[in-house]
Amino acid sequence: MKSHRNEYHSLILTFILLIVSILLFFGLNGRTFPNMSLWVPISLYSLVGVGYVISLLIALRLKNTVIKTFSLLANGISEP
Repeated sequence: MKSHRNEYHSLILTFILLIVSILLFFGLNGRTFPNMSLWVPISLYSLVGVGYVISLLIALRLKNTVIKTFSLLANGISEP
């Protein structure tokens, strides 16, 4: 079975978003930024959530069932 490079975009995007979510969780707290508005983390987490939805839609369009299943599982586990 010949796989193409485009099939891995969903997995790569999911893992990048997972790393960004972890960095946001530990980086945006009251000790680091005491005068930050609450809308900043809300908007950043919303952007990450939109990224997860986009990654999920990319995974649903794949034809390779192994990559599709793994990507769906990774999205399901890592969504905030």
